[in-house]
Amino acid sequence: ALAGIIAVPIARLITHPIQELVEAHHRLMNGDMTVHVEAYGNGELAVLARSFNQMVDTLHRTQMELIRAEKLASMGQLAAGVAHEINNPLGTILLFADVLYRETDENDPRRADLQMIIKETNRCKNIVAGLLNFARQQEVLLQETNLHQVLDQSIEAVRHQPTFTRVQIVRQYDPAI
Repeated sequence: ALAGIIAVPIARLITHPIQELVEAHHRLMNGDMTVHVEAYGNGELAVLARSFNQMVDTLHRTQMELIRAEKLASMGQLAAGVAHEINNPLGTILLFADVLYRETDENDPRRADLQMIIKETNRCKNIVAGLLNFARQQEVLLQETNLHQVLDQSIEAVRHQPTFTRVQIVRQYDPAI
């Protein structure tokens, strides 16, 4: 009876921290990153509890870093999409401004304005190129590519633009490439 009276509290001292660790583990598995276990004393169970708490803190920091990295990746993709959408009209502006500049007489007062349009459009294109370079900071994926298919896609992307209405494109690809 005396052994039972002494054994029950001692058993509870051992099983209670283990039960808390098991419950905390289940909460962590369900996504609760705020879970912490009380470390009682300096024994092995207290060391285990502190280690568990440190693991939870590390997991939480890592999860936050991953979320931040995903947001940055999304922002990079958004920046690339916006940059591509801006790049096409800038190219058209630059093309028409350059054509008008070449067609105007050297004494025409509008020539300086056209030169300013060309200069500022080029500046915008450089900014857009910087955005695209930022968004492309990824590992290079080397793979075999059908060059004829890439050329066909490039031609299709620009052939409907007004600049190319009177341009005839002849596709003579070397089969060895």
